[in-house]
Amino acid sequence: MDLEYPNLRLNQQRLHEMVQQIYKNNETQPQGSFYQLPELARCLYYLRDPQAADYLRQAAQKQAPSIIYKTAMIDYEAERINWYRLAGDRATMQRLYLQLLYKATKADNSDYVRYQPQLFAAHFWLGNDRECIQLYLQDSNLQEWSICGWIAQIAEARLTNNPQLALEIARRCAREIRAERVEPWDHWAMYWDLYEICCGLLDPPLNIDQPLASDDPLDSDGRIDLAHPAERLIELLQAEQITSLEWAIYNNHDEAEVGYRLYRLADGTSKPLSEGFINQELERLVWDFMNFDWAGALPEYQPHGVYQLDIANAMVNYVGMIWNEYDYAEEQAYEINSLLYPVTVHPANPELYVMYLPEDQHQGVDVAFWHGEQRGY
Repeated sequence: MDLEYPNLRLNQQRLHEMVQQIYKNNETQPQGSFYQLPELARCLYYLRDPQAADYLRQAAQKQAPSIIYKTAMIDYEAERINWYRLAGDRATMQRLYLQLLYKATKADNSDYVRYQPQLFAAHFWLGNDRECIQLYLQDSNLQEWSICGWIAQIAEARLTNNPQLALEIARRCAREIRAERVEPWDHWAMYWDLYEICCGLLDPPLNIDQPLASDDPLDSDGRIDLAHPAERLIELLQAEQITSLEWAIYNNHDEAEVGYRLYRLADGTSKPLSEGFINQELERLVWDFMNFDWAGALPEYQPHGVYQLDIANAMVNYVGMIWNEYDYAEEQAYEINSLLYPVTVHPANPELYVMYLPEDQHQGVDVAFWHGEQRGY
């Protein structure tokens, strides 16, 4: 089957670094305790370390079945089942599911509702795909959550042996991981779990911990040499015939930042970063580069706006201002405002309005200012 597979892979180097950081953080911990146990368990799992199963079981045991948050009861039974799935402990998964089912059947009507999401997820992790799909179709509350829809579709792909459907959800998971910079060990690591399951359903299956073929320069330990990340980034971008990177950050005063990220090719077209790059090294470098605090590096601090990396000149420039629809309308209403130049709706995010500044007003800094301290997907 000729399919365009997703190109997201696990960052082995970053996983190793996280493990070492966790061990270092635990040097001063009391005997028998372990700080960041869930994170360590997940890192070891994705590194396919033989110790992973033991740490995954410990993480499951330390996870409380439920907690009371304010006035609501939040359950973690399905999450515990997933921990045991990662550990390969099928018997314990089944035992926890039966306990969960018993509690659900004994609950009154008002309490039973909160067990539905747990039963739905438990069926999925156990591979009870018919039950998972049936529960999703019967429960309108589950249908309100897009992630539940993805899970139901993965269950359908698994049940009907539909690699095309699995590929569609794998791409969605990859886009979400990139857009939200989800690490394999963090709170939203379930996206990685779903992505791995989907990739296993493809024909042929896609191994997410297998490096992509590339000409990555490796050091003596088999890791990518980041001694000169800025130079290497420019080199790889030029090799891909990318002329510029552009990204925008907008703060809506509720401490929620939105924006867009894209790159432009020599043929004049542009693509969103959510599609990723074939070259794994380039993808990591680009995401790290855009994660850097360029606002603090520029001559005049510009926390939000439009930034561009000019590949030919190796310069990062602050090139414009950005608003959402509400703030743009407010800006237009002011008698004295900053709308000195034409404002356009940006094609990468039609909810945002962009005003590009004349070239002589760009503020810039050499890309060499970036040293590649941060890493991510």
